[in-house]
Order: sequence, then C-alpha cells, then structure tokens
Amino acid sequence: MFGARKHQYHSARVAEPEVGRLEAELGVALPAEYRDFLLRVGSGAGPYYGVWGPAEARSELRGLAQEYEAEEGKIVRPAVAFPLTSEDLQGIESRFAAGVEAVWVERDWPCDGCLPICEQGCTFHSVLALTGEFAGRVFDLNNAVGYCGEWLPARRPPGWWEFGRPHPRELPRLPSPPTFGEWFAGWTERCRTDLAPDAEPNAAAT
Repeated sequence: MFGARKHQYHSARVAEPEVGRLEAELGVALPAEYRDFLLRVGSGAGPYYGVWGPAEARSELRGLAQEYEAEEGKIVRPAVAFPLTSEDLQGIESRFAAGVEAVWVERDWPCDGCLPICEQGCTFHSVLALTGEFAGRVFDLNNAVGYCGEWLPARRPPGWWEFGRPHPRELPRLPSPPTFGEWFAGWTERCRTDLAPDAEPNAAAT
C-alpha cells in the first residue's frame, strides 16, 4: 500500500496533555473526530505517509508560518476563519462537472484556520480545517510554487493502485469535502478493497 513502508501500520496514542498543548498554541480546539482519533488510535498509520500527531503538525505549521511572516509580512492565525467557503466549493464542483482540468481554488499556503495533518509526497499535503464553514473537514493541498496553494476537497486516499489509471474496483467519491473520519474510513475501505483475494498486485506500489 502507498506509504506503508514508512508507517508500517503502527500508531502511538497521543496523551491528553500533548493534545492540550497543541490546542493552546493554535488558540482553538481541534475538531472532535481528529482529537478523539489521536487519543484513542494515535498518530502514525494512515493515508499516504501516515497521520501526523501534534508534534509533527505543530512543527510543520510553525516553520511555514515563520517563513511566511518573514517574507510576506503576514501572520498565520489558526483560530481565525478558514478562507475557503461554500462558494469556492461550488466553483470546484462546477469545473469538475464541466471537465475542466484546473478545478482547484488558489489560496495562500500557509493560511488561517487550518492544520497540516499528513504528507502526501512531493508538494502535496492533507490539511484539516479548524474553523469556518468547513471546520473538521479535510482538503488536499498542492504547494509547488512559493506560497501559492492549490486547494481541493480531499479525495479518497490511495491503496496500491496508481493515480491516473482506471481502478478495477471503483468506490464512490467521498463527501466533498470529507470529515476527518470519512477521509480516514475512505482510506481503510480502499485498502481493504485492494487487499481482497482476487485483487491484482501492483509492482509499482510504494
């Protein structure tokens, strides 16, 4: 499965004080599903290269925010409303339905009201909205150039099948955008489907 060599399906539960320290630094409570997941299941295993815990997420956001403030003169405020709105989502869905290639919405990264929770590889991350209309929901982010972020509602994370190829076992799209629980469950469903006895192997899986 994609990313399994890194996390080996091992998770370590996060202690309540560590979660509390992250919330204190952010200035906002973590969405209930993500918070409960860290306490009951923990960080480590998960989509892509694994779900980050407080230390990894805090370090990533802090480093990005410091660079952004130094170069752009703007402060990232996790407790302020996440900038994407239902109007942005409608535009994405309309472009998707029309077959437009560039369906994403552009917003700076890093930005207010959210927390990176997972590395997808290259310049891609999974980001959890903390505030605003989409609080508790997950977005896919590509940040290939400068502070330009290309945002999409998170799609179902991969198992062993390569992106861009028709999957022999298609599954429904996740809600747009999915909650953390829907996103994680979408990954486990994808993996279980790909690991079915009659699923064909993929030598290119990483």
